[in-house]
Amino acid sequence: MGISNFSAGRDWSVTAARDFGVDWRFMYLYVLPTNDSKSAVQSWLLSKIDVAKSVGAMPVFTFYQLLQIGQRAGITGTEPEVVRRVLQDRSLMRAYFDSFIFVLQTAARADVPVLLHVEPDSWGFMMWAMGVEGNADAKSVPVAVATSGHRDVAGFPNHAGGLGQALVKLRDQYAPSVRLGWHASNFRVGQRPEVVTGFYSSMGDWDVLVSENFHMNANESTWWEPLDARLVEANLSWLRTVTSRTKLPLLTWQEPIGTTDFHLFGGSKATLERFVAAGLGGVMFELLGSGDPSTFRAAGRLGAVPPSGSSAGGTAAHMRARLAAYAADPIEWPLGAPCADDGR
Repeated sequence: MGISNFSAGRDWSVTAARDFGVDWRFMYLYVLPTNDSKSAVQSWLLSKIDVAKSVGAMPVFTFYQLLQIGQRAGITGTEPEVVRRVLQDRSLMRAYFDSFIFVLQTAARADVPVLLHVEPDSWGFMMWAMGVEGNADAKSVPVAVATSGHRDVAGFPNHAGGLGQALVKLRDQYAPSVRLGWHASNFRVGQRPEVVTGFYSSMGDWDVLVSENFHMNANESTWWEPLDARLVEANLSWLRTVTSRTKLPLLTWQEPIGTTDFHLFGGSKATLERFVAAGLGGVMFELLGSGDPSTFRAAGRLGAVPPSGSSAGGTAAHMRARLAAYAADPIEWPLGAPCADDGR
């Protein structure tokens, strides 16, 4: 289980672990382009690593820069269009590789492994929103890798697969202890997993997959109602296919407070056990809002308040109670699951 480490949450996650018994294993934050000095950014990241370490969690940096690099450079259009133009811009990609190296070097200063989660949305844009609806061929997406002129990625092919391979090479060169997480975007909600695995096959050897909330509510405005069985089965099949073909476990990220903790951790473990058997290695919740963090809810329709008499709750305090109870009696990894200690 994991949690975001945003300023709005203050010390809520630390208190949840220390005083309530929640067993955080991951703590994530965003690494975005900034005008701050490198020394200030490095100091901030190292301080966040210390917070994660204080509760026994792995620090997770979500490196999310392609879109904002383009927007800061004055590129306009839809988000996929901006990302596409950045990927093909030699000078912007050279700056991108420099920023990636800086974050690697900072993470390497930690005395614990750091997970670097790379480009949520951008890989999905390449697969689903750059001219081909379901593009499984990373080699067909032009990217200025070698042509960026960055000396550390000379010789890598100028396509999305070359980008993935180059990022692995930079990790190996500058921060071998850092784990790399490739974002396996589930943009079609459990459909066409072969697109994701086909695209990943050109990426080189990453350490883990990361994805977003599975969206299994028939109506998100009534998220406390039973999950949609059809969506559950579709997402289980997608997850099983993606993890078995890549031979990597998958973490979910930006999990909304409410539906995920209620349906996966709220009593029966049957649904959670099915997802773990299919390759789910962990869930990371998004703690975001204003005021008292214990009252935070999910954004949008998933933040709807359940009717009186419902046990769903939907606040961070309800989530904390469920995760603390689960931590006292967690399930074991089933044999054959990607995270199982069974020699596979």
